[in-house]
Formats: sequence, structure tokens, C-alpha cells
Amino acid sequence: MNVSLTEIIQRWMTADSHEVFEGHLPQLIPLDYIDCVYMSKNIFQSLSAETQKSFQHVFKDSLVITNHDIDLSLIKAGSTVSLDATRQVYQNKPGTTNGIVITTPASKFEEKIVLPVTISQSRILYCLDRAQTSHNLELIYIYWQAMNGDLMLTISNETINPEKDQTKLRCLVCYIAEKPSTTTDDYHEVYSYLNDDNPYQHETNIYTNEFKAKSNVFYRGCNADDFLTFCLKINHNSGKGILSHAGPNGTYNHETIEYQFDKSELDLSQIDFIHVNAGNQDVPIRNFTINHEPILELHPSSDNDFKLGT
Repeated sequence: MNVSLTEIIQRWMTADSHEVFEGHLPQLIPLDYIDCVYMSKNIFQSLSAETQKSFQHVFKDSLVITNHDIDLSLIKAGSTVSLDATRQVYQNKPGTTNGIVITTPASKFEEKIVLPVTISQSRILYCLDRAQTSHNLELIYIYWQAMNGDLMLTISNETINPEKDQTKLRCLVCYIAEKPSTTTDDYHEVYSYLNDDNPYQHETNIYTNEFKAKSNVFYRGCNADDFLTFCLKINHNSGKGILSHAGPNGTYNHETIEYQFDKSELDLSQIDFIHVNAGNQDVPIRNFTINHEPILELHPSSDNDFKLGT
């Protein structure tokens, strides 16, 4: 095919989105789902007084007027808007990847990959970045994005080595089930769970449904066709672990898998080494970070008491 990369890029930069790929929100979306509406100052001022008033009435504090100047002469009804100089800065800004990026090979959960950063190391780095921080940090927020599921995250008090007799090994096992099929009439989802058992007992535990906490509706309401963002919150003082969705799916799915471990069962303050492995398929993971405070932008606010007619 006699087409250069430059020509391909030029085509994608100028093609109407209707001719290629385009994503749409639902035709009707509740205003409660809209957190903020951003509009440049000169576009807002170009609207009629009645339209401005209507915008302010509908969106109230969610309407954010920014100090940007858009070339209004480029906006013409029924045509696409070419990139002017004010938009180039956004077009050229790359998407940012944070934390660890890894593709976990399929191994039926036999091959465990130890991540290069431990929880204790992350705690030290966190304290170094802040002049006034308690060195007895009780909260741990682990965020990561993964595709398709069938992924196990194991946090242990020592590096797992199947060739050794590790009688003192203690583990927090977090399993994300494979995403359910959307092409069948019957919705079926394997249990996602939290447990404190040996991670090599996964198949047995799935068969017997023996977990500390579990859910077989963990994907319900989610967009599972892309990377999903997860959050594992650990409070080592209370012994509580909570697995939940974060990011956009956190708006639609409020399912949590949580359990409060007794220290005689599992002391969460002692687990340090993080392992990942996959079941029957390769699982790409990105943006894996260990934090000691929540990333607020990954926890969208919502009205849990909202009812129709209010």
C-alpha cells in the first residue's frame, strides 16, 4: 500500500468523525450525571442574554467559564471546526501514563510477578515528599487499570516462592473475575473476591465459593470494553480491605467487596510485597500506583439518594 505515515496522520486529523469512529453519550442523560460544563469566556459572551441565563439556570455551579479565547470565525453551522492556534496546545498534549505498566501473561495463576515497589517503600517516598506527614500511615490506596479481568493481585508479608516451604506466609488475595459476556441472554459473572487464603487455592475456592467477601455483580453497569480502573483501599489499623471501581465506572457501579480482617487471621500492617498474575488470558495492566491518600479525580461524586421525580 503506497501510503505514508504522514498521509495517514493528515487523514485522521482532517476527517469528519462521522466517517471514522465516534462515541456518543446516551440521547438522554440526567443532568445529575454532569459534574462540570466548561465553556470559554468569549463563546459564552457571544450567546444571547436569554441563552446565557438559561445555561446558568440549568447548570448552576456546574457551569465553568474559562479564560480562553476561541476564534469564533472558525465556527460555522454544519461544518467541522479546524484547529486554530488556541487549540494546538491541547491537540499536541500526549496522554499521560503513571505508575507501573505491565502485561501479565496467562499462567492459570501459577506464575506470579513481583512488582518493583513495595508498600513500605511507597510509604517512605510519600513521607519524603511531604514535610509534615505522620510516619504511621494507616491508609493505602492501590489504583490500577486492567482489561478483560481474570486477574489476581496478591499482597504478602514476604515474596512468594513456590519452591520454598513458607509456613509464615500471610496474604491478602484480591481477584478480579473475567468480564462477563454481553452477547448472551443470561447474565453470568464469576465471583470477584477478597480472601486471606493461599493464592494457589484459587481454583478450589472458586469451586467451593469460600471467600471472606465476594460479588458476582461486580461488573454490572460498567463499560467493560476498555480499561477498567480499580481501587483497593487498605486500612491496616482497622484491618479493613475494600475493593471497588474507580474512574468513570465508579459513577454507575457502586458495588464494593469489603471485609474486616481480624489481626489473628491477617495483620494488614505486615503485608508489603505485591504480586500480579493472570488466569487463562494475558491481562494488560497500566497506571498501577500505590498511594496513601485518595486520588479525588478517580472518585466521582454522585447522589446516592437520588430518586425519580425529585
